[in-house]
Amino acid sequence: MIIMIPHWQVTSLQQDIERLQVLFSQQHIDKIQIDNLRDIAILEKSRLDAENAARAVISQGTGGFFIFLTALISFLNYIQTRRNVTLSEEKQITERFAKAVEMLGHTDIHIRLGAIYALERIANDSDKDYWQIMEILTAYVRVKSPYQYTANIRQNSEYEPFVELPIDVQTVLTVIGRRRNYGEGEVHSLDLSGSNLRGARLEEKANLNNVNFMRANLSDVYFKKVELKGVNFYQSNLEKANLEQANLSNAELGSTNLSKAILARANLMGAKLECADLSYSALEGADFSDTDFVAADILYTSFYNAKNLTLTQVKKAINWEKAYYDPNLLKQLGITDTNTTSENNS
Repeated sequence: MIIMIPHWQVTSLQQDIERLQVLFSQQHIDKIQIDNLRDIAILEKSRLDAENAARAVISQGTGGFFIFLTALISFLNYIQTRRNVTLSEEKQITERFAKAVEMLGHTDIHIRLGAIYALERIANDSDKDYWQIMEILTAYVRVKSPYQYTANIRQNSEYEPFVELPIDVQTVLTVIGRRRNYGEGEVHSLDLSGSNLRGARLEEKANLNNVNFMRANLSDVYFKKVELKGVNFYQSNLEKANLEQANLSNAELGSTNLSKAILARANLMGAKLECADLSYSALEGADFSDTDFVAADILYTSFYNAKNLTLTQVKKAINWEKAYYDPNLLKQLGITDTNTTSENNS
């Protein structure tokens, strides 16, 4: 059965459908526009975030640059200040140095002593001036207190009147003995060769290592426990010197006058005593490891309790039969008469 719809209803229905289509299309367009707006908003937010981040980076970078610049300027100022301070200090040291050297030639002993101590302070303060000051002080001693060497040292010293060591010379020796830079700036050995230092005294542990005392007069000195390692005493006069417990290891003592000297418990390891005069000297308890006695005169020398003294060493010396030894070494030497009378040992 076919139902017939009036024409006007069909027309109305078509119009409704068209309105719905238009409405739907409009809603679809609105949805698209809304989605687009949302995307645009997101993009805009991202752009603003990026700009803010960029501004923050620029701000931090600018702040960091200014911090760096400030630090750099401060550092450069510090360097310049230090340079100025150093230049000022060097200028002051130069002025002190010149003044002290000038005072060293003064006629007043007190001013000369002040000059010696001033030079000591400068040597302690200025490493670059250290060696020059040591040379000045040692030259002062050589000029102020010279010693005329003679071939027969022993005979010469027997008739030489005892003259007390000048106080300024003693002071220089004391300063040298307590120098703090030994081995750190001493290009050569300190030169006190040919000096008259008779009767000089130094505190225990004073440092005279590697000093050159060649042909110097050191008779009657008191160098107990003094550091004398590697010292050059060649042809020097050490008669009646007190070198008890001194460190004389590797010292050059060839042709030296050590008659009546005290070297009890001294360290003579590696020392060279060729042709030295050790007559009547006291060497009790001394260490003779690798010590060379070739042609040394050991007449009435006391070797009691000596360490590392060998038969071979002794027999290289002269007058070895008349020296004093421990029983074991006496037996090895084949000596029965030790000549131990007080008269011979005086």
